[in-house]
Amino acid sequence: MPESASLAALWGRLVSLGFLQIFGEDIRISQKPGKVGLLPKPYRVRTILSNCGRLFMNLKDLAPADKQAVAIYFPYYNTQNKRQVLPFAITLYKQGSIEGERQIEGGASIPFVSSWFVSNLPADMTRCRLQFNNDSDLNYELTLSNHEFIDFLIDMLIDFKRTKKVDFPQIFYRRLMQYDAIVA
Repeated sequence: MPESASLAALWGRLVSLGFLQIFGEDIRISQKPGKVGLLPKPYRVRTILSNCGRLFMNLKDLAPADKQAVAIYFPYYNTQNKRQVLPFAITLYKQGSIEGERQIEGGASIPFVSSWFVSNLPADMTRCRLQFNNDSDLNYELTLSNHEFIDFLIDMLIDFKRTKKVDFPQIFYRRLMQYDAIVA
């Protein structure tokens, strides 16, 4: 695994566990989740990003997951298209984080950083966190099973092939904002 991918996985894991928070250009870190302090200026986000090159792995560079990992998730996806993308979605899932841009119809895209817990079993629950526009007030969480979350990652990869933009599918945002629960 390239060094930047390892760093991205560690970064995403720290954010998802609550040990690391990003506030604009500042990083806050703690030894206990929820108790964060501001890091000194040399560790500002831009400095860290420039030192490690690209923090998050490019979707074009994803390698397929091993056959054993794919076999565990294979029964959850019925269409051939999803099954073809599954090995790459599992690799992305194991990365633990990604950055992208939420596409807004008729408006500017909003950048986001997403991180999640990584587990090996499809029925295990994962908590996905999204922070939009590097704004701590724009943090959202969603808890769902791994196979559901990987399904969203599959849709993201399929859409990325078509549009070259990294974004979750619309139905993911409906779940994230609990829109379906409000309407029902």
